[in-house]
Amino acid sequence: MEELREKIRIEKGKPGKNDPCHCGSEIKYKKCCMEEDLREKERKLRGEG
Repeated sequence: MEELREKIRIEKGKPGKNDPCHCGSEIKYKKCCMEEDLREKERKLRGEG
């Protein structure tokens, strides 16, 4: 699932907070996957992921 999200992110670019979520849920990005994406980004920056 994470690989699919990453592929969608690359193809569509970074979603805006009010854009539909890249996971396909039709919910705004800020209410759906934004927090998880930020946590994943932090883990990668720390070298944990």
